[in-house]
Amino acid sequence: MSKKCLLRVEELLRKSSIKAAKKDEIINQIKIAQAEKRITSIDEINVDKVAQEVSEQIKLEKKNKQKKCFRKRN
Repeated sequence: MSKKCLLRVEELLRKSSIKAAKKDEIINQIKIAQAEKRITSIDEINVDKVAQEVSEQIKLEKKNKQKKCFRKRN
C-alpha cells in the first residue's frame, strides 16, 4: 500500500473517536495484510473501497460505544 493511501487512512482515523491504541492496531493490521498479499503498488488496491470499509468500521464502533454508554446509564 502506498504511503499516500496509508496517510489517507491515518487522517480518517485521526478525525475519528477511536482511541490511539486502536488506531495503531488498525494501521498495523493494514500493514500486515499488505505484507501477506505482497501489495506494493497503489494500482493493486482500491483506495476508495479501503477508506469506505474503515469509515464503516468507525461508524459501527461509535454506535457500539453509544449503546454501551446507554446501558451503563440504565
